[in-house]
Amino acid sequence: RDMAVLCKVAMAAGLVPVIHPQVSPEGSHDCSEGAFFTERVLFSTFSALQEHGVPLTAVVLMSGFARHGAGCDSLERTMDPSEATLRVFLNVVPASVPAVLL
Repeated sequence: RDMAVLCKVAMAAGLVPVIHPQVSPEGSHDCSEGAFFTERVLFSTFSALQEHGVPLTAVVLMSGFARHGAGCDSLERTMDPSEATLRVFLNVVPASVPAVLL
């Protein structure tokens, strides 16, 4: 919610807000769990932006990959982070968002 308020302030000053919600890379989660949490964070972020009246056509999303945690056993790395990230973006990033930076 704070990010949404900051976006409104930035827009009022004539700036293009770059939103950068993050999921911690710490932990032993696999890529599918990382994708799940990335999707939840992005969904919550875009919901808050819409609740605060931020036009999504005027923001840029900066996001990391949906990936496994730093402590993940290499044998559990069965999902490709780039495919997982693309799937998450297609599921939750509104089509009206003009740019996504990785």
